[in-house]
Amino acid sequence: MKVVAIQGSPSMDKGMTALILNPFLEGMKGAGAEVTLCYARKLKIRPCAGDFACWGRTPGECHIKDDMQELYPKFREAEVWVFGIPYYAVMPGEMQNLLNRLVPLLELVIRSEGGIMLPSRRKELQLKHIVLVSSCYFWEMEQFEELLGVMRKFSRAMGADLTAVLRPHAIVLRRKIDKGEDVSSVLDTAKAAGVEIVRQGSISDKTLRSIGEPLISREDYIKMHDEAGKS
Repeated sequence: MKVVAIQGSPSMDKGMTALILNPFLEGMKGAGAEVTLCYARKLKIRPCAGDFACWGRTPGECHIKDDMQELYPKFREAEVWVFGIPYYAVMPGEMQNLLNRLVPLLELVIRSEGGIMLPSRRKELQLKHIVLVSSCYFWEMEQFEELLGVMRKFSRAMGADLTAVLRPHAIVLRRKIDKGEDVSSVLDTAKAAGVEIVRQGSISDKTLRSIGEPLISREDYIKMHDEAGKS
């Protein structure tokens, strides 16, 4: 199984998204997947020109010559696309640019899904699954809804299943790690999720819930945040 993974956090491996993304990808590799990891912050990707030449003059090909030209073959060949995207109302700009530039992998053959008109994916795509790995600062799972809305529509357009691996109040996970506290229940489960998507083609609800389980109460989180603001 070929996998292309994009680490979309501006903080890259020092950020909170990496806390879940890295063990998740380790699990995929351990289960036999061939994983290509790229960092959006390091890529030179220009914004989409919006002229839809990739649907007209040069079908399936983007005329903008930048780092996306090296990524297109990887996306075409991969069965799983993994996007590590922190929730930044809605996402970091580098990731939005990259997602927009994937339009050449679609074609203007209109189909209908659930009453919604969508383009069709190009026939050469091997894609089966899209995985969103995301973190956010605040406590609630509901914080991810805007990002999930974008990724659900993107996945529908690409004709692939979407699985969301979500870690709210990731700052608490970071602080526990920095203090040397045991957070293996979260990190080991993130790795197990990577194994599951390779071996089973899906991640169980139990595993997803375990990755996103509350690390402290909402009240204690607010207290922690308020105290940090006063220091």
